[in-house]
Amino acid sequence: MNNAKFGTLTYARDIPTYLDWCRAAESFGFDFLGYGDSPTLWMDPYVILALAAQVTQRVRLGITVTNPVTRHPAVAASALATLQHLSDGRVFCGVGGGDSAIYNSQLKPAPLSKIEAYVRTLQGLTGGAEAAYEGARIKFQWQPRRVPVWMSAEGPKTLDLAGRIADGVIIGCGITEDVVKDSIARIAAGARAAGRDPDTIEKWWNVRIHFAHSEAEGWEQLRFIHASCANKHFRFTLEDKFVPEQYREPVRLLQRDYAFHEHADFTRPGHNAQLVEKYGLTEFLGRRFSITGPAAQMVERLRQIMSWGASNLSVIQLYDDRVGYMRRLANEIFPEVM
Repeated sequence: MNNAKFGTLTYARDIPTYLDWCRAAESFGFDFLGYGDSPTLWMDPYVILALAAQVTQRVRLGITVTNPVTRHPAVAASALATLQHLSDGRVFCGVGGGDSAIYNSQLKPAPLSKIEAYVRTLQGLTGGAEAAYEGARIKFQWQPRRVPVWMSAEGPKTLDLAGRIADGVIIGCGITEDVVKDSIARIAAGARAAGRDPDTIEKWWNVRIHFAHSEAEGWEQLRFIHASCANKHFRFTLEDKFVPEQYREPVRLLQRDYAFHEHADFTRPGHNAQLVEKYGLTEFLGRRFSITGPAAQMVERLRQIMSWGASNLSVIQLYDDRVGYMRRLANEIFPEVM
């Protein structure tokens, strides 16, 4: 049965072009539009999504993702609840420990305990409740509107925590069979331990869908983004992350040499892309994190991934012609899997 959903994210290079992109993305049938929170790299997500809410009617809008280090939860919750009023209930917020937003500001990522407190505080404050955060009691003196809070999960501990507390999960672990099934199982275990129904938690897989003449050509063209995937997903440990022994040291070397100022930047993919080739990771990372090749081949891969349980896919767009890319997805991919 075809039942895939697609979310997507990209970044504003200028506001009028971005808003045209929002209108187009909604018309092509995407379920949500995401925008990252990395102040040294991209325009402010709260301002951008406020504008997006005014030019769209159906599509959901999300921060993908913010972190507890650079945004106090009272400030973030106030902005989110305001966006929820503006959008008539279409906003969600993703939370992670911090990636380029913190490393480019020479800060440290949030530990798991702080992520948990942050998620619970956002949920409470946007729901109109009093919340405790780092010893302070906080309550809005105006009527907010509840915002679903998702977690970005890259490993066993965050998958388990997301199952216990989050409204949704953005899964960045990869899309191979072992990884997909393990991610679902860990979220479900966390949910059951907290007395929750796992089926009530939205699960979205980060994936790159890239048209190319062949899979090998696609992997080569996507090396710059695969470098960022490896740097983030494998950062703290390789245990229980399905990394074969022959790739462990190459992954560590890539992380050592990674340039955060080029993070996910398709306009200058040189240094980080070269690391993937230099350390022999092109095929391993390509197969782990992307779907690429001719359209028919990608459709078969998508159907396979959906059969494992990954039917909600979040697609990042790092192209000059983003509307043209979406049109190809809508014409060549969506009818076969949605």
